[in-house]
Amino acid sequence: WIYSCIGPLYPYATFHVDDQTLGMRVCGWMEKAYDITGYLYYLVNKYDGPKGEKIDVYTNPLRFAPAYGDGYLLYPGKPYGSDKPFASLRLASYRDGMNDYDMLCVYEKLLKEYAARNGIQDIDMKDYVSDLYDSLFKDMVYEKEDERIYQARRVLANRIIALKNGETPNKIK
Repeated sequence: WIYSCIGPLYPYATFHVDDQTLGMRVCGWMEKAYDITGYLYYLVNKYDGPKGEKIDVYTNPLRFAPAYGDGYLLYPGKPYGSDKPFASLRLASYRDGMNDYDMLCVYEKLLKEYAARNGIQDIDMKDYVSDLYDSLFKDMVYEKEDERIYQARRVLANRIIALKNGETPNKIK
Protein backbone atom coordinates (compact mmCIF):
# COMPACT_ATOMS: atom_id res chain seq x y z
CA TRP A 1 0.00 0.00 0.00
CA ILE A 2 1.00 3.62 -0.30
CA TYR A 3 0.43 6.68 1.82
CA SER A 4 0.33 10.36 1.07
CA CYS A 5 -0.18 13.41 3.18
CA ILE A 6 1.68 16.66 2.58
CA GLY A 7 4.09 14.82 0.31
CA PRO A 8 5.05 13.89 -2.24
CA LEU A 9 5.02 17.03 -4.33
CA TYR A 10 4.92 17.50 -8.08
CA PRO A 11 6.32 15.99 -10.38
CA TYR A 12 4.89 13.02 -8.50
CA ALA A 13 1.13 12.48 -8.59
CA THR A 14 -0.57 14.31 -5.72
CA PHE A 15 -3.99 15.38 -4.54
CA HIS A 16 -2.82 19.01 -4.32
CA VAL A 17 -4.86 21.69 -6.06
CA ASP A 18 -1.83 23.05 -7.91
CA ASP A 19 -1.08 19.66 -9.48
CA GLN A 20 -2.66 18.36 -12.68
CA THR A 21 -5.80 16.26 -12.14
CA LEU A 22 -4.23 13.84 -14.59
CA GLY A 23 -1.74 12.91 -11.87
CA MET A 24 -4.46 11.34 -9.76
CA ARG A 25 -5.96 9.64 -12.81
CA VAL A 26 -2.64 7.97 -13.62
CA CYS A 27 -2.44 6.65 -10.05
CA GLY A 28 -4.74 3.77 -10.95
CA TRP A 29 -2.27 2.68 -13.62
CA MET A 30 0.71 3.15 -11.31
CA GLU A 31 -0.95 1.21 -8.52
CA LYS A 32 -1.59 -1.74 -10.83
CA ALA A 33 1.92 -1.56 -12.32
CA TYR A 34 3.55 -1.67 -8.88
CA ASP A 35 1.08 -4.18 -7.34
CA ILE A 36 -0.29 -1.62 -4.89
CA THR A 37 -3.64 -2.68 -3.47
CA GLY A 38 -4.26 0.09 -0.94
CA TYR A 39 -4.01 3.85 -0.70
CA LEU A 40 -4.03 5.63 2.64
CA TYR A 41 -4.72 9.34 2.37
CA TYR A 42 -4.54 11.35 5.55
CA LEU A 43 -7.80 13.27 5.91
CA VAL A 44 -10.35 14.11 3.28
CA ASN A 45 -12.35 16.77 5.08
CA LYS A 46 -10.18 18.56 7.65
CA TYR A 47 -11.48 22.09 7.96
CA ASP A 48 -9.22 23.43 10.66
CA GLY A 49 -5.61 24.44 10.64
CA PRO A 50 -2.59 23.10 12.53
CA LYS A 51 -3.54 25.10 15.65
CA GLY A 52 -7.24 24.19 15.55
CA GLU A 53 -8.37 27.41 13.86
CA LYS A 54 -11.30 27.09 11.47
CA ILE A 55 -10.44 27.49 7.80
CA ASP A 56 -12.79 28.49 5.00
CA VAL A 57 -11.70 25.89 2.48
CA TYR A 58 -13.33 27.82 -0.35
CA THR A 59 -11.07 30.84 0.15
CA ASN A 60 -7.96 29.29 1.73
CA PRO A 61 -6.56 26.20 -0.01
CA LEU A 62 -3.45 26.10 2.20
CA ARG A 63 -3.79 24.20 5.46
CA PHE A 64 -0.25 22.83 5.59
CA ALA A 65 2.54 24.40 3.54
CA PRO A 66 3.57 23.69 0.84
CA ALA A 67 0.69 21.37 -0.06
CA TYR A 68 -2.25 23.42 -1.37
CA GLY A 69 -5.47 21.45 -1.01
CA ASP A 70 -3.97 18.80 1.26
CA GLY A 71 -6.79 17.29 3.30
CA TYR A 72 -9.51 18.83 1.13
CA LEU A 73 -10.97 16.11 -1.05
CA LEU A 74 -14.50 16.81 0.11
CA TYR A 75 -15.89 20.31 0.51
CA PRO A 76 -18.75 21.31 2.82
CA GLY A 77 -22.04 21.70 1.01
CA LYS A 78 -23.69 23.99 3.57
CA PRO A 79 -22.44 27.25 2.00
CA TYR A 80 -24.35 26.18 -1.12
CA GLY A 81 -27.49 24.87 0.55
CA SER A 82 -26.59 21.19 0.62
CA ASP A 83 -26.38 18.88 3.62
CA LYS A 84 -24.01 16.67 1.64
CA PRO A 85 -20.33 17.31 0.92
CA PHE A 86 -19.06 17.98 -2.59
CA ALA A 87 -16.33 15.85 -4.09
CA SER A 88 -13.34 17.70 -5.48
CA LEU A 89 -12.30 17.28 -9.10
CA ARG A 90 -9.16 15.66 -7.72
CA LEU A 91 -11.23 12.99 -5.99
CA ALA A 92 -13.29 12.45 -9.16
CA SER A 93 -10.07 12.08 -11.13
CA TYR A 94 -8.80 9.47 -8.67
CA ARG A 95 -12.13 7.63 -8.99
CA ASP A 96 -11.64 7.54 -12.75
CA GLY A 97 -8.15 6.15 -12.15
CA MET A 98 -9.68 3.39 -10.02
CA ASN A 99 -12.00 2.59 -12.94
CA ASP A 100 -8.87 2.27 -15.10
CA TYR A 101 -7.39 0.01 -12.40
CA ASP A 102 -10.52 -2.15 -12.66
CA MET A 103 -10.07 -2.38 -16.44
CA LEU A 104 -6.49 -3.52 -15.92
CA CYS A 105 -7.76 -6.18 -13.49
CA VAL A 106 -10.28 -7.39 -16.08
CA TYR A 107 -7.50 -7.67 -18.64
CA GLU A 108 -5.30 -9.53 -16.16
CA LYS A 109 -8.11 -12.00 -15.41
CA LEU A 110 -8.65 -12.61 -19.13
CA LEU A 111 -4.91 -13.16 -19.63
CA LYS A 112 -4.88 -15.73 -16.82
CA GLU A 113 -7.89 -17.50 -18.32
CA TYR A 114 -6.16 -17.50 -21.71
CA ALA A 115 -3.02 -18.95 -20.12
CA ALA A 116 -5.00 -21.68 -18.35
CA ARG A 117 -6.80 -22.66 -21.57
CA ASN A 118 -3.52 -22.83 -23.47
CA GLY A 119 -1.36 -24.59 -20.89
CA ILE A 120 0.81 -21.55 -20.21
CA GLN A 121 2.28 -21.84 -16.72
CA ASP A 122 3.38 -18.31 -15.94
CA ILE A 123 1.92 -15.23 -17.53
CA ASP A 124 2.99 -11.78 -16.43
CA MET A 125 0.50 -9.07 -17.27
CA LYS A 126 3.26 -6.47 -17.37
CA ASP A 127 4.54 -8.19 -20.51
CA TYR A 128 1.24 -7.21 -22.17
CA VAL A 129 0.76 -3.65 -20.89
CA SER A 130 4.26 -2.25 -20.34
CA ASP A 131 3.86 -0.03 -23.41
CA LEU A 132 0.79 1.56 -21.84
CA TYR A 133 2.56 2.10 -18.53
CA ASP A 134 5.56 3.60 -20.35
CA SER A 135 3.30 6.02 -22.21
CA LEU A 136 1.83 7.30 -18.93
CA PHE A 137 4.71 7.38 -16.44
CA LYS A 138 8.38 6.73 -15.86
CA ASP A 139 9.16 5.45 -12.38
CA MET A 140 6.59 7.48 -10.39
CA VAL A 141 6.66 10.66 -12.52
CA TYR A 142 3.64 10.95 -14.79
CA GLU A 143 3.35 12.40 -18.27
CA LYS A 144 1.16 15.52 -18.37
CA GLU A 145 -0.59 15.25 -21.75
CA ASP A 146 -4.25 14.35 -21.16
CA GLU A 147 -4.57 12.54 -24.48
CA ARG A 148 -2.14 9.87 -23.27
CA ILE A 149 -4.57 8.56 -20.67
CA TYR A 150 -7.43 8.41 -23.17
CA GLN A 151 -5.25 6.69 -25.75
CA ALA A 152 -4.00 4.13 -23.21
CA ARG A 153 -7.55 3.44 -22.10
CA ARG A 154 -8.70 2.94 -25.73
CA VAL A 155 -5.82 0.55 -26.41
CA LEU A 156 -6.56 -1.39 -23.23
CA ALA A 157 -10.26 -1.61 -24.09
CA ASN A 158 -9.38 -2.94 -27.56
CA ARG A 159 -7.05 -5.53 -26.03
CA ILE A 160 -9.81 -6.68 -23.68
CA ILE A 161 -12.27 -6.99 -26.56
CA ALA A 162 -9.75 -8.84 -28.71
CA LEU A 163 -9.01 -11.33 -25.93
CA LYS A 164 -12.73 -11.84 -25.28
CA ASN A 165 -13.14 -12.53 -29.00
CA GLY A 166 -10.57 -15.32 -28.84
CA GLU A 167 -7.60 -13.47 -30.32
CA THR A 168 -4.09 -14.27 -29.12
CA PRO A 169 -2.64 -11.50 -26.93
CA ASN A 170 0.62 -9.95 -28.05
CA LYS A 171 3.52 -9.66 -25.67
CA ILE A 172 5.06 -6.21 -25.62
CA LYS A 173 8.35 -7.23 -24.05
